[in-house]
Amino acid sequence: MNLNRNMLLILAVLCGAATAIASNVIHGRVIDAVTGAPVLAANIVVVGTDEGAASDAAGNFTINTKLALPVEILISHIAYEDFVTTIGGDSTWVIELAPASIEGEKIIVTGSRFQPGPDVSAVVETITLEAVENLGARNLGDVLRPMASVTINATNSGKQYASIRGGNPNEVAVFLDGIRLNDVNTGVADLSAIDLTDMEKIEVVKGGSSTLSGNGAFSGVINLTSQLPDSNHATILGGYGTTDPADRDLAYSASLRKGIFAVGGNYLGKARQYDGSSIYTSIFNSRAGAMYLANGNLSVKQYDLEKYINLNNDRVVQSDRTRLNNIRYQGSILSSNEWDLFAGRRHWSWNDNYFSSITRDYTENSYSGKIGHKLSNHLGSAIIQYDRESQSFSVINSYASNIVNGTAPYLENNRLNRDTQGFVTVLRADSESGSPFLALLRWEASIRLSQITTTHKSMLTLIDTLANLRQPDELLLDRTERSFDVNQKYGVRLEGSSHRMDYSLFFNQGHNTRPPSLNDYSLWANSHPDIDEATPLRSESVATTEIGTELMVRPAKYSNIDLELSLNSGIYYNVYDNKIAFEYFPERPPEPYNILNTRIRGFEINGGCSILGRKILGRIGYRNLSLNDPRVYTNKPAYRYSGQLELRYPWLVIQLDGYNDGPQFVVLNGRRSTIKLIRQSVNLNVMYRWNIKHFSMSLSYSIKNLLNFVGQSGDDVGLSVDPYAYFEQQRQIITLRIKL
Repeated sequence: MNLNRNMLLILAVLCGAATAIASNVIHGRVIDAVTGAPVLAANIVVVGTDEGAASDAAGNFTINTKLALPVEILISHIAYEDFVTTIGGDSTWVIELAPASIEGEKIIVTGSRFQPGPDVSAVVETITLEAVENLGARNLGDVLRPMASVTINATNSGKQYASIRGGNPNEVAVFLDGIRLNDVNTGVADLSAIDLTDMEKIEVVKGGSSTLSGNGAFSGVINLTSQLPDSNHATILGGYGTTDPADRDLAYSASLRKGIFAVGGNYLGKARQYDGSSIYTSIFNSRAGAMYLANGNLSVKQYDLEKYINLNNDRVVQSDRTRLNNIRYQGSILSSNEWDLFAGRRHWSWNDNYFSSITRDYTENSYSGKIGHKLSNHLGSAIIQYDRESQSFSVINSYASNIVNGTAPYLENNRLNRDTQGFVTVLRADSESGSPFLALLRWEASIRLSQITTTHKSMLTLIDTLANLRQPDELLLDRTERSFDVNQKYGVRLEGSSHRMDYSLFFNQGHNTRPPSLNDYSLWANSHPDIDEATPLRSESVATTEIGTELMVRPAKYSNIDLELSLNSGIYYNVYDNKIAFEYFPERPPEPYNILNTRIRGFEINGGCSILGRKILGRIGYRNLSLNDPRVYTNKPAYRYSGQLELRYPWLVIQLDGYNDGPQFVVLNGRRSTIKLIRQSVNLNVMYRWNIKHFSMSLSYSIKNLLNFVGQSGDDVGLSVDPYAYFEQQRQIITLRIKL
């Protein structure tokens, strides 16, 4: 054995001496795969060696290597996907890099990266379908909860709402394939209305003042991208709760592609017992078609969601239906590249007859459209976008008896129409130094001009049950408001690299406004009998400031350890004018009012690592909030820790994730409580994967809230916190997935 080792050592030394005599030269050029523009400061390394170079302003590079050609090289850049290829011969090689989609393999769930996306630079985290499966997630809240900057709140009916960086849920814009999911009534998006099995990518943009996302995105944006049919496949999934037999999932999907045409569909049925007695059922359906043309892609999609509640397995007491339609083209028009044309519709209806004294019917229709175009040259780029959204909302409450004087039943009808038009311009100017360490200095600016028209009517109709007659409508409120808003965001971005490190730094400031929601208007009108004499409810605005940094490190390989490290941080400061808050009363609905000035200050830091060729992945995060009045910002933890650890093999994935939420004030029983909640939770998912001929299969075993703690302090300790019971009790789920 020792002889063999010595012989191998001698051969290695001889080979090294022989290759040292001659040096091979590699010439190449790195360009953007989309625009064809040269890529400055790309790192090119000969795999397994310390030999490398960085591309210059023209994208050119030269490497002198002692290895015999051909050799394998790794090309990396902070704004592009890593690319590995084999090079040999004397030719000048042209290498195309794809812009980074940041799918999160570097630090588990997401790669938290400051990417120069379509808007001014911001912190963006992206989660792929594979990461969702590895988490054992069954709803969007499970996916977002491990993020340190995101807080998920739930109701006793299973609805889930997200807040980002201390903002309220109605300050987070949520889009599904370009259609805004925030309802007109409250401005909040219900995350439980999302079919995770149909998602391709989930993108979380942190920070406010996003101009491309419309008015009101004060604290962030969640962009959901569903799957489009692009291949021939079929999938079936079944989930069963071993701790609660009423906890069940069933999903199946299929797609077919022939040439440039593709069609597909998806179905998901979910049953939950959130309150311990009623069965909450959700049925998702989607149908999609796509054409993959030479100059672009055309897609159409329709989603249907139906949710209903069976009381004690008997009658349906509440139903909730949503339909989404969209058509989109992305590609070239008349030899002009990078066009984005979109049109969508959202229809929502909700019926509730849970109480015998009242029946409630809500209906919402919204139509949206967008035309966007990106222009690029060697000096920078520009995006021009026009968008429009028309929303109508109707609320009809039928009371069996007059709750005011008990004499007769009546109808209450509220109607809201809102039309929003916006024109957006995003400009970027790039300055390149020619040095890899300071490769790029980018000046960024975006501005949005919006015109918003809101019409709000409220009517009351008394009903004479004896004569079977309806009295003439009494007009309680008839208001039309118009506003012209200017939202803007400006910033500067630096990025560069060294041999084994990439870094980026950005700074931005912005301003955004939004009008009150219908719910705000209704509560305000009910609180002021003499509306003409009352102080009107004003639009609220926010001024944002943010600094962000990121560092990506690739240390030298030691033995078999392939190590990658990432560290990013952010500091933000939001100042609100006329922020809408609520005064709570024990025997009547809350009253909205404007606060002249309030603020949120915070910082976050996230770290990640990848070891052994991404077989072991880890992530930790911390976020801290400073609120000048914590009672205004309910359900916002003062601090938050989060962490994930993943062990990944081709046949086995084990993932552990958890979080620790600091003290927060909550709203209970329709009023702001002095309870301070502290939450801690740890989840475990084990997934076994195998293949049999043409079938790919996986079996997952998940334990939600493996370790869980909820603490209370304050004057109202002992009040029920049932709205969180389902999501905080331990649950065990088995899931089987089969794909053809």
